[in-house]
Amino acid sequence: TTTATMSALGTLSGFIGSETVTAAVNTATFADQNVGTGKTITVSYTLAGGTNSGVASNYSLANNTTTGNITAKALTIGTATANNKTYDGTTTATMSALGTLSGFIGSETVTAAVN
Repeated sequence: TTTATMSALGTLSGFIGSETVTAAVNTATFADQNVGTGKTITVSYTLAGGTNSGVASNYSLANNTTTGNITAKALTIGTATANNKTYDGTTTATMSALGTLSGFIGSETVTAAVN
């Protein structure tokens, strides 16, 4: 998903006299869903009536952009199984089973290999 959660809204200014209106985040969306840092987030707002006869329809608030990070989601792997071997003077082990990966989002999958 590309949905972002905003932790701060910012400060509104530019009111006429003592009027005020309130703003709430309508949507906050990352440019894409992939892991990365400094990713662009587009934010749109909804204005609502405020104090001292502030009428939301008298004001407009443009979309804004900010940046945020998407970090990698940890996967888990089940128990791996190694084959027994006859002494050969090395520490190399061969695997008979790698274990099952879990923790994917939706239908995404990856594969694991022994290095």
